[in-house]
This record gives sequence, C-alpha cells and structure tokens, in this order.
Amino acid sequence: MKLKQLILLMPFCILAAPLKAQDWDGWHGGLHIGGAEANGEHDIKEDGLEFLDEPVGLDDISGGLGGIRIGYDWTKNQTLFGIEAEISSTDINDRFTNDVVSTGGGGFNDFDFYETSIESMGSIRGRIGRVVGKEQRTLIYGLGGLAIADVNAKNGDADPRSGGGSVRPDCGVSGGCAEGDETAFGFTIGAGVEHQFKDLKIGRGALSLGLEYAYYDFGEVEFKTRTDDLTPADHEFDVDLSAHTLQAVIRLRF
Repeated sequence: MKLKQLILLMPFCILAAPLKAQDWDGWHGGLHIGGAEANGEHDIKEDGLEFLDEPVGLDDISGGLGGIRIGYDWTKNQTLFGIEAEISSTDINDRFTNDVVSTGGGGFNDFDFYETSIESMGSIRGRIGRVVGKEQRTLIYGLGGLAIADVNAKNGDADPRSGGGSVRPDCGVSGGCAEGDETAFGFTIGAGVEHQFKDLKIGRGALSLGLEYAYYDFGEVEFKTRTDDLTPADHEFDVDLSAHTLQAVIRLRF
C-alpha cells in the first residue's frame, strides 16, 4: 500500500482512539509541516555506455513536507516514553543535467539528466524524553525508529538543442531514458521539544505545539528498468539517499 493511501486512513485511526483527559499520558494525534534538505547520488550502470559508470552527485534535493501523526505516551515520574507513527506527503526533488560530447559526429554535445524525487515518507519510532518546567508542561525528547519512503528516480537524455535545460517529458519514449519507482526502508533519529498549553483545549483534549528535527537514512535504493526506444537497453542504477527535516508540530492530546 502506498504511503499516500495510508495518509488518508490515519485520521480514522485518530478518531477511533479512546478519549482521556490527562496531561501527558494517553493518545495524541497531530499535524506537521516543514521542510527537508536531502543528499543523494546516482550510481548509473547502463549497457554499452561507459560514460555513465561514474556516480553522479545530487547536492540539493530539497522541498516541503506535511502530514499527520498518531501516538501514545506514558510517563513515570518526569520521564516520558512513547511510540508514534507519522506520514508525510512531500515535494522533495532535484534534477541534475550534464553534457557529454557526442560521438555521432554531429558537432554538438549531448546532454543527460538525473532526477530523484521523494514522493512521500514516514516512520514508526519510539520517543523518550523529560518533562520539565515549573508546571511540567514542556517536554524535551529524542526519537528513533524505522523509516519508509516512496522514491522515484530517472536518468536519460535531455534535449541537446535546448542547451540541456529542457528535459524530454516522455521518458522512455523519445530518447534513452530509464525511470523507476521503489519503496525504500531505512531509519530515522532526531530530537524535539513540545509544550502543552494549559488553557488551549478542544473538548477535553489539550493542545500542544512543538518543533522537531529528524534525520532519515534510506541507504542505497536499487532500480532496474528498461528503456523503450529504437535501441532498448537494460538499466541498473542505485540512489544513495538521506534527508534532514525540520517540522512544526501541533498535537491534540485526548
């Protein structure tokens, strides 16, 4: 099941959670919005084309993200333990275009592009933190757990007549172009702060606001594709992918 489909299901999980009027213990659901800066590297292997053997770095895979989360916390003295699932829809992407001298005698350079997109991402992670402050309404915590992402990657020909600036949109039809979609698994670690407001409530539930940093590492994502042009070829390429995110979080505690 795609992550975007899970995003649509999570609000029903939140509504199904039993209501509790407690400071920190119990269920919570929330929304988050933020940005991400990722690093990636295409390691291209294409039959008969030796110039694609060297890895190509993608240094600025950036974009925004937003999504929902649900979790459960319990406390012992001032120490909080919790588990949380979160899912984000994203527009994190980057495209790199380079030029390769044509061997066809046409007197121009050929251009190749490499593109990576993280279409959605999420995690299931544990939290452990310390409740601080005079009224113990501020939580400082660390997190870590399993991460998952839907990743799209392309590599192939750009239009040489445009100076490399225009990528052929019909990937796999005009020109040698490989495209793949994969689900990537990895890990996430991070830290955050959350403050619960005494007088801000919806029904019996208390509202809290927080700021959270998380690092995601998906390792090498392997793609195997085949171009569909005049000279079809099998392609194999790996994308080494990681991301840093910073998110503002609003939670409703039941």
